[in-house]
Amino acid sequence: MRISLFQYQIDPLDPTRNLQKIDTAARDASDTGSHLLLLPELCLHGYNYRDFPRMTEWFLPEVNAAIQAICDRWQVNISGTFIEKEGNSFYNTFALFSANSIESMRYRKTHLFNQLGEGDFFTPGDGFALLGTDPLPIAAAICYDIRFPEQFRKLTDLGCQLFLISAEWPAARVDHWRALLISRAIENQAYVVAVNCCGKVFNTEFAGNSIAIDPWGTILGELGTVESCLNFDIDPGKVKDIRSRFPVLDDIRRDLYL
Repeated sequence: MRISLFQYQIDPLDPTRNLQKIDTAARDASDTGSHLLLLPELCLHGYNYRDFPRMTEWFLPEVNAAIQAICDRWQVNISGTFIEKEGNSFYNTFALFSANSIESMRYRKTHLFNQLGEGDFFTPGDGFALLGTDPLPIAAAICYDIRFPEQFRKLTDLGCQLFLISAEWPAARVDHWRALLISRAIENQAYVVAVNCCGKVFNTEFAGNSIAIDPWGTILGELGTVESCLNFDIDPGKVKDIRSRFPVLDDIRRDLYL
């Protein structure tokens, strides 16, 4: 299974420009035989709070149709996070779009970064679930979520073997980014693949450093700080092999702390 991570500088004022970048990346991913293209958090506009009311008018439901059309055109699955509205609530939602499908699988961000006011606009999600099982069980997390290992352990208990992560992680904390992601892979003996945006958006410099990590904690590939794409292959059988040969998860004391 080949996965492509596309990190880029998000234009917070021009969703159409970002969509054009995604279309080009999807074409390139398809040319490499990629199964999935993973995009950063809020991939069409970033955290442009000032324009969120206007943005939501465009995204609902046009964004679903636009991303689905790219999936269908290039025959590659696409995932990232988008604004989702239900009733009077807005969610930062990870969506996994599949080629030739009218349904996308979704996860709503549960841990909101309130230090920057995310909770003033978004409502947190209230649960975890697998997004799919082909060719191995997949779950999602979004940016700040990676600081909460309990979420990853819960999803591992549900059967997850591959974590897909979209983020807007600042360069000022890039060391935390790498350390947390590697830890989530090692402690859950699962693949962790994470894509971040890069470049300066308003007053924040974003880290890039998108990364793919195998269930032993080995780095399969890592990008730098500029706009680029990472293609890599994962072995669907490797998780079961490592968990069988080094059965750490069997020794969890659930009677004490879960």
